[in-house]
Amino acid sequence: MSVTQPYRRYRAPRVDNAALVEPDWSGLLEAIDLQHTAPPRSDVAFFGEPLQRVAVEARGDLIEAAERFTSQYADLAKRADPRGPIVLSGHQPELFHNGVWFKNWALARLGRDTGAAAVHLLIDSDLCREPSVRVPAGPYEAPRGEAIDYDALAASVPHEERPIVDRERFGSFAQRVASSVAPWIERPLALDVWRDATEAADAGQPLGEALSRARHRFERGEGSPSLELPISQICDTRPFRLFLLELIGRAERTRKAYNAALDEYRQAHRVRSAAQPLPDLQADGDRVETPFWVWRTDDPTRRPLFVTHRDGELLLDNGATGAAAWSAAIDAPEGEGVELALARLGSLRERGVKLRSRALMTTLYGRLVLSDLFLHGIGGAKYDEVTDHMAERLFGSPPPPHAVLTATLRLPLGLEATDADEPRRLTQERRELRYHPERALGPAAKGLPERAAALLAKKRRWIAEGAEGAELAERHRDIEAANAALRPFVEGRAEEIDRGLQSLAERRVTDALLRSREHAFVLFSADDIRRRLLPLAGWR
Repeated sequence: MSVTQPYRRYRAPRVDNAALVEPDWSGLLEAIDLQHTAPPRSDVAFFGEPLQRVAVEARGDLIEAAERFTSQYADLAKRADPRGPIVLSGHQPELFHNGVWFKNWALARLGRDTGAAAVHLLIDSDLCREPSVRVPAGPYEAPRGEAIDYDALAASVPHEERPIVDRERFGSFAQRVASSVAPWIERPLALDVWRDATEAADAGQPLGEALSRARHRFERGEGSPSLELPISQICDTRPFRLFLLELIGRAERTRKAYNAALDEYRQAHRVRSAAQPLPDLQADGDRVETPFWVWRTDDPTRRPLFVTHRDGELLLDNGATGAAAWSAAIDAPEGEGVELALARLGSLRERGVKLRSRALMTTLYGRLVLSDLFLHGIGGAKYDEVTDHMAERLFGSPPPPHAVLTATLRLPLGLEATDADEPRRLTQERRELRYHPERALGPAAKGLPERAAALLAKKRRWIAEGAEGAELAERHRDIEAANAALRPFVEGRAEEIDRGLQSLAERRVTDALLRSREHAFVLFSADDIRRRLLPLAGWR
């Protein structure tokens, strides 16, 4: 199959207080309306069940679950209509930077302006890695980077399974952040939202949900109508399991489409690594790796889900050996076997087995089934180029288009950006002093000592007349001698440039720390967020 969709390259804004929104705001509104009013696709079905029917059930489940989840900590004055338009965004439940948070405010704006249900998905199937944020610390004259942790290190498990390990450390996080950034930020947002985080911790919520609840309550306090829901809850619904069966029931077809899309991406972007942007799915005979994860509550190590078709059954396993090995059999999803297979998946969940979507499957399901528009950041948009091409191979056309949004919001430290061209300019000037010192002398060249003047005259003759054969070596020696004789006369400027380059190198290190766009949103003050980020997303 020939896939003709072009690949795009997105760049985060380099200047402060700027956003990338593609398509633009009017284009986003138009995309939501066009998708919601478009005739339902009749060419896609999951084991005989039309996409439209699956989507109606899935959207109803989504809104019901999101309202139930959000109402645990927020008052919902208005209920969302699952029959209306739905806009989705998603991210890992972490303390991310403002470029990511910008999507949440854009989601709120689109929900307000269109009346759509705005739902942010907590991607709790991803691994929880290092529970800390990077902050600037120390005096202005000698700043340094410092990691402030909000929990102890623990085994790398999915966010869904990650409890708070060190309750005392978690509780003291906001004060430790405030102390560290005191020379830079008067009152970081962490101080304002952390009480909500500790309340969630006291209620026994996982680490990621405690962090997300604190953030979302701030959003709701600013008027955001958005709802939130962990992707894990979606993965336990009947429509999602039907989607999963469609892909693992035809596992080899899925694998080939997935790998072909990755291969096309690597060729288009000249990526040599087989692990980028994602590894291929593997096969060993009739045993096929699928684009889903599996783990058990008693062993929350995330592993790939493998499937083998055999004797009217799908044999599932996690690829592990020994005590970590797991396997199960479900009915092959054909005819009446579909409902039996769905029931079997439900019984596996009751016994602590969790089947979860990998990255591409999360957004494929979100775009194809759940929403009228999905808001991506740059990283997600890169992955979803692969999703589009994979879906085209599986279903004949890609899912509805997605949007790409991010922003650059740096800490308000009053620092001017280093001129990016200055190091290059100084380096070029330093090179000129080495190989063409006479150009820097200007009129002073007329007052050179006799020997230096003679060597310079010889250099100029060689340059004007050229050389051939045996003369080339002589020409090189004479030019080098002239340069060496002239360098002492420009030495002061050369030393000045060297000091400038050293200063710029030190400044670049400082800039990388203080002017990074990656600082967590909790380092900014609430007033700064209201003054800069919210208007940037059109929320004010």
